[in-house]
Formats: sequence, C-alpha cells, structure tokens
Amino acid sequence: MAVIIFWAGYAQVADIYLPNGQYLLASLAVLAMVLMLIVFIGAFRKWYRLLGMPADETDA
Repeated sequence: MAVIIFWAGYAQVADIYLPNGQYLLASLAVLAMVLMLIVFIGAFRKWYRLLGMPADETDA
C-alpha cells in the first residue's frame, strides 16, 4: 500500500502540479510524502526491534 501511495504522490507532482506551475501544491505533496517516509521508517525500526526481543519481555 505504501508503494501505491508514493507512486500516486509522485505522479500527482510530476504530471499535474509541476506542469501547471502549482509549486505550492507540489511542495506540500512532497512534504507529505517525506513525513510519511519518516513514519514508515520509524515503524519498521520499532517492528524490527520488537521481533528481536525474547518472548518473555514486554515493550516499554
């Protein structure tokens, strides 16, 4: 699902916003994609740490 979201964001910026000179909307869309990427990276790092924990420990 993340791949589809990022592809749609890229297509929107490259095909709609930039050709029409809508630079504010393009920059906001890119900012939203960067923020989504930060959230995904944080979630994957947390999942990786949780998968490495022994089963008798709990997450703080």
